Amino acid sequence: MKFESTYLSTEHRYSLGIETESGTHFASIPVSNQMVDYVEAYKLTDNEYNSFRDDVSAAVTFVESCRRHEQDDRLFLQPGTDRGVPTYPSANNSSNTRRNSRGLTGVNAGLGLVPGTSRVTSVDLIGR
Repeated sequence: MKFESTYLSTEHRYSLGIETESGTHFASIPVSNQMVDYVEAYKLTDNEYNSFRDDVSAAVTFVESCRRHEQDDRLFLQPGTDRGVPTYPSANNSSNTRRNSRGLTGVNAGLGLVPGTSRVTSVDLIGR
């Protein structure tokens, strides 16, 4: 699977995009477990994707339900036994200084941003 983000909300900590091999749209949220920061990607219909691009409030409502695990049936990959905990937006994102394996911190760690830029990179996932 190859995920390409087309929209990124650093304020609300989610991204929207397309999984290029299947053509399926997704919303993703950053999560962290004891070993790694990563994203969970949830399948969207084309209508949901278009709606969420135009209506941030609707997108935030959806990603909050993902953080509560209410949309788990839409996950591209089911989590393992050490499922990550969603990371939430904070009033002061600079206080979140956790680093992932690529040296990215805070919001950037879970959303595929290149350090020092606002450029979104694609994320490749290998199925089990």
